Amino acid sequence: MTGPGEVVDASGIRAQLAEYQRSQDPQRLCEATAFVERLVTRPGFDDLDGAARGMVWTLGAAALTWRARTAQAAPDDLDRAIEWAGHAVDAWPADDANLARAGPTWPRH
Repeated sequence: MTGPGEVVDASGIRAQLAEYQRSQDPQRLCEATAFVERLVTRPGFDDLDGAARGMVWTLGAAALTWRARTAQAAPDDLDRAIEWAGHAVDAWPADDANLARAGPTWPRH
């Protein structure tokens, strides 16, 4: 985890995911998930532009999806991954290249 005064941002989450791919250490996924949880609850997160919020939610959904397949899995990892992916879709600007929107939109509840 980060120490006191360390900055947690999308690049830190991305670094944890890259380290997981290299090492296969599921603790990296736990750390990435914790980073996302801290970022999205910070004051001002909702004021960030949609691409920034979408990136954080997307990285978090990836971390949860991978973690669900490890011994570190939490029972609700896949449910949360789906929820976070939904937050990402809602956050990305409609014309952003990271968001595929071919055909009719799927129902959101």
